[in-house]
Amino acid sequence: MTEHKSEEEIAAYAGDQVIVAISSAGIARKGHWPQMSIHGTLEHLPGSNSFRVVVSQNTYTYFNTENVYLINPLVGPHVILHVRIDTPADV
Repeated sequence: MTEHKSEEEIAAYAGDQVIVAISSAGIARKGHWPQMSIHGTLEHLPGSNSFRVVVSQNTYTYFNTENVYLINPLVGPHVILHVRIDTPADV
């Protein structure tokens, strides 16, 4: 496992099938913590530090470089990007 380092490190997986593990509890891919795991194709949005994982036209997730706190390529056939997403206070 590697801690997040840079936009380029994440962008290296663009076009690949990845799993985005989303949780506010840190690494929580066990038990029944509130979490989501989304398996799809990673896209790097041009000219930005934004990414999205697309499953279908209606199923996707967006995140930025600073949301990724861990990249785990060692757990199976697909890399896992651990993402923490906090809703801004003004929303």
